Amino acid sequence: MQDRPSETALDTLAARAIASLAPQACRILNDPYALRLLPPNWLVQKWVIELGSLNPFFYPMSQMIADMICPGGAVQIALRHRCMDECLLRACKDGIGRTVILGAGYDSRPMRFQQEKMEFVEIDHPLTQKEKCARLAEVLGGPIAGVRYISADFRGEWLGEVMAAGWSPDLTTIFIWEGVGYYLPESAVCYTLECIQRLAPAGSRIVFDMFPQGIADPESNDPVLKKICRYGLERGECFLWGCHPKNMPGFLAAKGFQVNSLTTMWEYALGLAASEHLKIDHAPALELMYVVEAEF
Repeated sequence: MQDRPSETALDTLAARAIASLAPQACRILNDPYALRLLPPNWLVQKWVIELGSLNPFFYPMSQMIADMICPGGAVQIALRHRCMDECLLRACKDGIGRTVILGAGYDSRPMRFQQEKMEFVEIDHPLTQKEKCARLAEVLGGPIAGVRYISADFRGEWLGEVMAAGWSPDLTTIFIWEGVGYYLPESAVCYTLECIQRLAPAGSRIVFDMFPQGIADPESNDPVLKKICRYGLERGECFLWGCHPKNMPGFLAAKGFQVNSLTTMWEYALGLAASEHLKIDHAPALELMYVVEAEF
């Protein structure tokens, strides 16, 4: 990802667009900006996605395309995104004043959750961030008012760049780290966690997603993990880090965090299906992606 914008960020955007145009009975996510932010060269894909909203017969086709790209496809991404949205809403309700989106990609939360008392900051690789701002200029006329954009490479020592941007470490913050950590070596994951504690006071939170260790092994015995791993290789954004869920509380505790919740996307799907009467089909990949919420 050093010499180009992130391709996996675009795939995630497309998955959100597919999920947001699903038939009402299985619509997990509502992101009205996702389809609009897809780039012009995705014209055919956008047409297929839009067909799914016009005719329910075509929606499974969009899902099938997403599943061919990566197991779990649009459903997995939608569940992850919806789960983190709920973490953000809880943080707003609890009076947390700043949201930092680490590795923001084409995230639309600053548009969807604009609140007078919530400050939004997006920290991302400069090339991906530049591409996103260009799309925002085309679609909405420019970057979102009130959102701070800071460029940083998470594989390096990026804390200084953030602090130099006039950072205030005194505001309680929720850090949303979605679809990023497992593309980094463990040393960069640990460094990011250290940075987070230096960027905000006690009472702040982090929410992120993770896979088990086998995600970084192309020869994994788990066929689903193996296919997901191959997806990263094909995109040139290899999976480098995973953690056994039983080890995650101890891993975070050693770095000063306390786990509030750790759930698979299938567990989350079951709860969502029951509370909102949604139809969510089981897929093995949903049991392999976890969302972790912790505080410090």
